[in-house]
Amino acid sequence: MPADASVAARLGLGAALVVDERAYRIVRFARAATIATLVGYASGFALPFLAPVLASGFFAKPSPRPSLRTGLGLIVVISGASVLGLVLARLLLPYPYIFLLVAFLVLFRIFYLKAGGGSPLVVVFLLIGITVIPIVALESMALGTAIAKALAAGSVMVIGTVFLTYGLMPDLPEWQAKVAAAAAAAPVPSLSEQARTAMLSTGVVFPVFTAFYMFGMASSLLILVFIAMLSLVPSFTAGKVAGQAMIKGTLIGGLGSLVFYNMLIVYPSFVFFLPMTFATGFNTVMLMVGMSVAFEGTEAMAKFYTRIFQIMLAVGYVVAMFWFLELLARKRATP
Repeated sequence: MPADASVAARLGLGAALVVDERAYRIVRFARAATIATLVGYASGFALPFLAPVLASGFFAKPSPRPSLRTGLGLIVVISGASVLGLVLARLLLPYPYIFLLVAFLVLFRIFYLKAGGGSPLVVVFLLIGITVIPIVALESMALGTAIAKALAAGSVMVIGTVFLTYGLMPDLPEWQAKVAAAAAAAPVPSLSEQARTAMLSTGVVFPVFTAFYMFGMASSLLILVFIAMLSLVPSFTAGKVAGQAMIKGTLIGGLGSLVFYNMLIVYPSFVFFLPMTFATGFNTVMLMVGMSVAFEGTEAMAKFYTRIFQIMLAVGYVVAMFWFLELLARKRATP
Protein backbone atom coordinates (compact mmCIF):
# COMPACT_ATOMS: atom_id res chain seq x y z
CA MET A 1 0.00 0.00 0.00
CA PRO A 2 1.42 3.48 -0.86
CA ALA A 3 2.55 5.55 2.10
CA ASP A 4 -0.09 8.25 1.60
CA ALA A 5 -2.87 5.68 1.34
CA SER A 6 -1.57 3.98 4.48
CA VAL A 7 -1.73 7.24 6.39
CA ALA A 8 -5.25 7.93 5.13
CA ALA A 9 -6.42 4.47 6.14
CA ARG A 10 -4.91 4.72 9.60
CA LEU A 11 -6.55 8.09 10.15
CA GLY A 12 -9.92 6.87 8.89
CA LEU A 13 -10.22 9.54 6.23
CA GLY A 14 -10.87 7.25 3.29
CA ALA A 15 -8.61 6.07 0.49
CA ALA A 16 -9.69 8.93 -1.77
CA LEU A 17 -7.90 11.46 0.43
CA VAL A 18 -4.20 11.81 -0.27
CA VAL A 19 -2.49 12.83 2.94
CA ASP A 20 0.85 14.25 3.88
CA GLU A 21 1.47 15.91 7.20
CA ARG A 22 1.43 19.49 5.93
CA ALA A 23 -1.79 19.04 3.94
CA TYR A 24 -3.39 17.24 6.86
CA ARG A 25 -2.58 20.07 9.25
CA ILE A 26 -3.94 22.67 6.80
CA VAL A 27 -7.23 20.78 6.52
CA ARG A 28 -7.41 20.47 10.31
CA PHE A 29 -6.80 24.21 10.69
CA ALA A 30 -9.69 24.90 8.31
CA ARG A 31 -11.95 22.38 10.03
CA ALA A 32 -11.30 23.95 13.44
CA ALA A 33 -12.23 27.37 12.05
CA THR A 34 -15.42 25.99 10.49
CA ILE A 35 -16.52 24.15 13.64
CA ALA A 36 -15.85 27.24 15.77
CA THR A 37 -17.81 29.39 13.30
CA LEU A 38 -20.77 27.03 13.42
CA VAL A 39 -20.75 26.80 17.22
CA GLY A 40 -20.08 30.50 17.73
CA TYR A 41 -22.90 31.79 15.58
CA ALA A 42 -25.39 29.02 16.35
CA SER A 43 -24.95 29.44 20.13
CA GLY A 44 -25.51 33.18 20.10
CA PHE A 45 -21.98 33.87 21.39
CA ALA A 46 -21.54 37.63 21.87
CA LEU A 47 -18.22 37.70 19.94
CA PRO A 48 -18.67 34.92 17.35
CA PHE A 49 -16.06 36.30 14.94
CA LEU A 50 -13.32 35.65 17.52
CA ALA A 51 -14.13 31.95 17.88
CA PRO A 52 -12.69 30.72 14.52
CA VAL A 53 -9.61 32.95 14.82
CA LEU A 54 -8.73 31.65 18.28
CA ALA A 55 -9.67 28.00 17.72
CA SER A 56 -7.83 27.66 14.41
CA GLY A 57 -4.86 29.52 15.86
CA PHE A 58 -4.25 26.54 18.11
CA PHE A 59 -3.48 24.51 14.97
CA ALA A 60 -1.41 27.15 13.19
CA LYS A 61 1.80 25.38 14.26
CA PRO A 62 2.42 21.75 15.16
CA SER A 63 1.68 21.28 18.85
CA PRO A 64 0.78 18.31 21.05
CA ARG A 65 -2.84 17.57 21.83
CA PRO A 66 -3.72 19.05 25.24
CA SER A 67 -4.80 16.72 28.02
CA LEU A 68 -8.20 17.15 29.66
CA ARG A 69 -6.48 18.63 32.70
CA THR A 70 -4.61 21.10 30.51
CA GLY A 71 -7.82 22.07 28.72
CA LEU A 72 -9.64 22.74 31.99
CA GLY A 73 -6.63 24.69 33.22
CA LEU A 74 -6.71 26.85 30.09
CA ILE A 75 -10.39 27.63 30.67
CA VAL A 76 -9.68 28.66 34.27
CA VAL A 77 -6.74 30.88 33.28
CA ILE A 78 -8.63 32.50 30.40
CA SER A 79 -11.67 33.17 32.57
CA GLY A 80 -9.32 34.65 35.15
CA ALA A 81 -7.91 36.97 32.49
CA SER A 82 -11.41 38.28 31.78
CA VAL A 83 -12.00 38.87 35.48
CA LEU A 84 -8.63 40.63 35.79
CA GLY A 85 -9.47 43.01 32.95
CA LEU A 86 -12.79 43.80 34.58
CA VAL A 87 -11.21 44.32 38.02
CA LEU A 88 -8.64 46.72 36.56
CA ALA A 89 -11.44 48.63 34.86
CA ARG A 90 -13.62 48.88 37.98
CA LEU A 91 -10.85 49.85 40.41
CA LEU A 92 -8.34 51.88 38.44
CA LEU A 93 -9.99 53.61 35.47
CA PRO A 94 -10.60 56.84 37.44
CA TYR A 95 -6.87 57.05 38.28
CA PRO A 96 -5.02 57.45 34.95
CA TYR A 97 -1.41 57.29 36.14
CA ILE A 98 -1.95 54.30 38.40
CA PHE A 99 -4.04 52.54 35.76
CA LEU A 100 -1.45 53.03 33.03
CA LEU A 101 1.40 51.92 35.30
CA VAL A 102 -0.43 48.74 36.26
CA ALA A 103 -1.44 48.14 32.62
CA PHE A 104 2.21 48.50 31.54
CA LEU A 105 3.35 45.97 34.13
CA VAL A 106 0.57 43.51 33.24
CA LEU A 107 1.30 43.79 29.51
CA PHE A 108 4.99 43.20 30.16
CA ARG A 109 4.17 40.14 32.26
CA ILE A 110 1.90 38.74 29.52
CA PHE A 111 4.57 39.15 26.85
CA TYR A 112 7.16 37.70 29.23
CA LEU A 113 4.94 34.64 29.60
CA LYS A 114 4.80 34.28 25.81
CA ALA A 115 8.57 34.72 25.46
CA GLY A 116 9.08 31.92 27.98
CA GLY A 117 6.95 29.47 25.99
CA GLY A 118 3.52 30.13 27.46
CA SER A 119 0.39 28.92 25.66
CA PRO A 120 -0.34 31.23 22.69
CA LEU A 121 -4.07 30.75 23.23
CA VAL A 122 -3.85 31.88 26.85
CA VAL A 123 -1.65 34.83 25.88
CA VAL A 124 -4.12 36.01 23.21
CA PHE A 125 -7.05 35.81 25.63
CA LEU A 126 -5.00 37.64 28.27
CA LEU A 127 -4.18 40.41 25.81
CA ILE A 128 -7.79 40.78 24.70
CA GLY A 129 -9.02 40.80 28.29
CA ILE A 130 -6.48 43.37 29.47
CA THR A 131 -6.70 45.70 26.48
CA VAL A 132 -10.30 45.50 25.28
CA ILE A 133 -12.32 45.30 28.50
CA PRO A 134 -10.96 48.49 30.16
CA ILE A 135 -11.30 50.55 26.96
CA VAL A 136 -14.89 49.41 26.46
CA ALA A 137 -15.62 50.00 30.16
CA LEU A 138 -14.66 53.65 29.68
CA GLU A 139 -17.90 54.09 27.78
CA SER A 140 -20.02 51.49 29.55
CA MET A 141 -19.11 49.35 32.54
CA ALA A 142 -22.09 47.15 31.75
CA LEU A 143 -20.73 46.48 28.26
CA GLY A 144 -17.27 45.79 29.69
CA THR A 145 -18.82 43.27 32.07
CA ALA A 146 -20.73 41.65 29.19
CA ILE A 147 -17.51 41.28 27.17
CA ALA A 148 -15.71 39.76 30.17
CA LYS A 149 -18.49 37.18 30.51
CA ALA A 150 -18.40 36.54 26.76
CA LEU A 151 -14.64 35.91 26.81
CA ALA A 152 -15.02 33.47 29.70
CA ALA A 153 -17.80 31.62 27.85
CA GLY A 154 -15.76 31.79 24.66
CA SER A 155 -12.86 29.99 26.33
CA VAL A 156 -15.11 26.97 26.89
CA MET A 157 -16.22 27.11 23.26
CA VAL A 158 -12.70 27.41 21.88
CA ILE A 159 -11.21 24.65 24.03
CA GLY A 160 -14.19 22.43 23.19
CA THR A 161 -13.59 23.06 19.49
CA VAL A 162 -9.91 22.16 19.90
CA PHE A 163 -10.75 18.81 21.54
CA LEU A 164 -13.46 18.05 18.97
CA THR A 165 -11.11 18.84 16.08
CA TYR A 166 -8.40 16.61 17.53
CA GLY A 167 -11.00 13.87 17.93
CA LEU A 168 -12.01 14.13 14.28
CA MET A 169 -8.45 14.52 12.97
CA PRO A 170 -5.90 13.07 15.41
CA ASP A 171 -2.15 13.11 14.89
CA LEU A 172 -0.27 9.97 14.02
CA PRO A 173 2.05 8.77 16.82
CA GLU A 174 5.14 9.51 14.72
CA TRP A 175 3.94 13.07 14.16
CA GLN A 176 3.41 13.55 17.88
CA ALA A 177 6.88 12.20 18.55
CA LYS A 178 8.36 14.62 16.04
CA VAL A 179 6.57 17.59 17.63
CA ALA A 180 7.75 16.51 21.09
CA ALA A 181 11.32 16.11 19.87
CA ALA A 182 11.29 19.54 18.23
CA ALA A 183 9.94 21.11 21.42
CA ALA A 184 12.63 19.39 23.50
CA ALA A 185 15.38 20.49 21.12
CA ALA A 186 14.22 24.10 20.92
CA PRO A 187 16.62 26.47 22.69
CA VAL A 188 15.30 27.92 25.93
CA PRO A 189 15.76 31.70 25.95
CA SER A 190 17.60 33.16 28.90
CA LEU A 191 15.77 35.35 31.40
CA SER A 192 17.40 38.44 29.90
CA GLU A 193 16.31 37.41 26.38
CA GLN A 194 12.76 36.85 27.61
CA ALA A 195 12.77 40.25 29.28
CA ARG A 196 14.13 41.93 26.13
CA THR A 197 11.50 40.29 23.95
CA ALA A 198 8.72 41.18 26.38
CA MET A 199 9.90 44.79 26.61
CA LEU A 200 10.01 45.02 22.81
CA SER A 201 6.40 43.86 22.46
CA THR A 202 5.26 46.05 25.34
CA GLY A 203 6.97 49.03 23.73
CA VAL A 204 4.88 48.48 20.61
CA VAL A 205 1.50 47.93 22.28
CA PHE A 206 1.59 50.27 25.28
CA PRO A 207 1.72 53.62 23.39
CA VAL A 208 -1.34 52.64 21.37
CA PHE A 209 -3.14 51.36 24.46
CA THR A 210 -2.39 54.66 26.21
CA ALA A 211 -3.80 56.64 23.29
CA PHE A 212 -6.97 54.54 23.26
CA TYR A 213 -7.37 55.07 27.00
CA MET A 214 -6.69 58.81 26.99
CA PHE A 215 -8.94 59.56 24.01
CA GLY A 216 -11.65 56.91 24.59
CA MET A 217 -11.23 55.34 21.14
CA ALA A 218 -13.50 52.34 21.72
CA SER A 219 -14.94 52.58 18.20
CA SER A 220 -11.54 51.71 16.70
CA LEU A 221 -10.69 48.79 18.98
CA LEU A 222 -9.93 46.55 16.01
CA ILE A 223 -6.66 48.45 15.57
CA LEU A 224 -5.63 47.81 19.17
CA VAL A 225 -6.59 44.12 19.01
CA PHE A 226 -4.61 43.56 15.81
CA ILE A 227 -1.57 45.41 17.11
CA ALA A 228 -1.63 43.31 20.28
CA MET A 229 -1.92 40.04 18.33
CA LEU A 230 0.75 40.98 15.79
CA SER A 231 3.12 41.96 18.60
CA LEU A 232 3.29 38.35 19.76
CA VAL A 233 6.05 37.76 17.19
CA PRO A 234 8.50 40.53 18.07
CA SER A 235 11.42 39.53 15.88
CA PHE A 236 12.29 41.82 13.02
CA THR A 237 16.01 41.12 13.29
CA ALA A 238 15.80 39.42 9.91
CA GLY A 239 15.41 42.88 8.37
CA LYS A 240 12.74 43.85 5.89
CA VAL A 241 11.72 40.26 5.07
CA ALA A 242 9.55 39.76 8.15
CA GLY A 243 7.82 43.10 7.74
CA GLN A 244 7.22 42.54 4.04
CA ALA A 245 5.74 39.09 4.74
CA MET A 246 3.35 40.57 7.30
CA ILE A 247 2.25 43.33 4.93
CA LYS A 248 1.87 40.87 2.04
CA GLY A 249 -0.18 38.48 4.16
CA THR A 250 -2.47 41.29 5.30
CA LEU A 251 -2.95 42.58 1.75
CA ILE A 252 -3.89 39.09 0.57
CA GLY A 253 -6.21 38.71 3.56
CA GLY A 254 -7.82 42.07 2.78
CA LEU A 255 -8.42 41.11 -0.85
CA GLY A 256 -9.79 37.75 0.26
CA SER A 257 -12.12 39.55 2.66
CA LEU A 258 -13.44 41.72 -0.17
CA VAL A 259 -14.17 38.68 -2.33
CA PHE A 260 -15.72 36.72 0.53
CA TYR A 261 -17.88 39.62 1.74
CA ASN A 262 -19.18 40.54 -1.71
CA MET A 263 -20.05 36.89 -2.38
CA LEU A 264 -22.01 36.86 0.88
CA ILE A 265 -23.94 39.90 -0.34
CA VAL A 266 -24.93 37.95 -3.44
CA TYR A 267 -25.55 34.68 -1.52
CA PRO A 268 -26.54 35.73 2.03
CA SER A 269 -26.79 32.21 3.44
CA PHE A 270 -25.16 30.57 6.46
CA VAL A 271 -24.99 27.38 4.39
CA PHE A 272 -22.74 29.30 2.00
CA PHE A 273 -20.87 31.06 4.82
CA LEU A 274 -19.59 27.83 6.41
CA PRO A 275 -17.87 26.28 3.36
CA MET A 276 -16.36 29.67 2.52
CA THR A 277 -14.91 29.76 6.03
CA PHE A 278 -13.45 26.30 5.49
CA ALA A 279 -11.77 27.54 2.30
CA THR A 280 -10.30 30.57 4.04
CA GLY A 281 -6.83 30.34 5.55
CA PHE A 282 -6.30 33.91 6.74
CA ASN A 283 -7.29 35.11 10.21
CA THR A 284 -7.77 38.55 8.68
CA VAL A 285 -10.54 37.22 6.44
CA MET A 286 -12.29 35.33 9.24
CA LEU A 287 -12.16 38.35 11.54
CA MET A 288 -13.18 40.94 8.96
CA VAL A 289 -16.05 39.00 7.41
CA GLY A 290 -17.15 37.64 10.78
CA MET A 291 -17.45 41.13 12.27
CA SER A 292 -19.48 42.30 9.28
CA VAL A 293 -21.84 39.34 9.59
CA ALA A 294 -22.20 39.79 13.35
CA PHE A 295 -22.78 43.55 13.23
CA GLU A 296 -24.82 44.04 10.11
CA GLY A 297 -26.39 47.39 9.50
CA THR A 298 -27.28 50.03 6.95
CA GLU A 299 -23.64 51.14 6.72
CA ALA A 300 -22.22 47.62 6.67
CA MET A 301 -20.22 48.08 3.46
CA ALA A 302 -18.69 51.39 4.57
CA LYS A 303 -17.74 49.89 7.94
CA PHE A 304 -16.22 46.88 6.18
CA TYR A 305 -13.87 49.08 4.15
CA THR A 306 -13.08 51.09 7.28
CA ARG A 307 -12.02 47.90 9.07
CA ILE A 308 -9.75 46.92 6.19
CA PHE A 309 -8.08 50.32 6.45
CA GLN A 310 -7.75 49.90 10.23
CA ILE A 311 -6.01 46.55 9.84
CA MET A 312 -3.63 47.96 7.24
CA LEU A 313 -2.89 50.81 9.63
CA ALA A 314 -2.22 48.38 12.48
CA VAL A 315 0.18 46.29 10.38
CA GLY A 316 2.04 49.35 9.16
CA TYR A 317 2.42 50.63 12.72
CA VAL A 318 3.68 47.29 14.06
CA VAL A 319 6.23 46.89 11.25
CA ALA A 320 7.49 50.45 11.68
CA MET A 321 7.68 50.27 15.49
CA PHE A 322 9.50 46.94 15.57
CA TRP A 323 11.97 48.20 13.01
CA PHE A 324 12.54 51.39 15.01
CA LEU A 325 12.93 49.60 18.37
CA GLU A 326 15.26 46.98 16.91
CA LEU A 327 17.37 49.75 15.34
CA LEU A 328 17.44 51.63 18.65
CA ALA A 329 18.48 48.48 20.54
CA ARG A 330 21.32 47.78 18.09
CA LYS A 331 22.62 51.34 18.40
CA ARG A 332 22.66 51.07 22.17
CA ALA A 333 24.47 47.74 21.98
CA THR A 334 27.17 49.17 19.70
CA PRO A 335 30.15 50.41 21.74
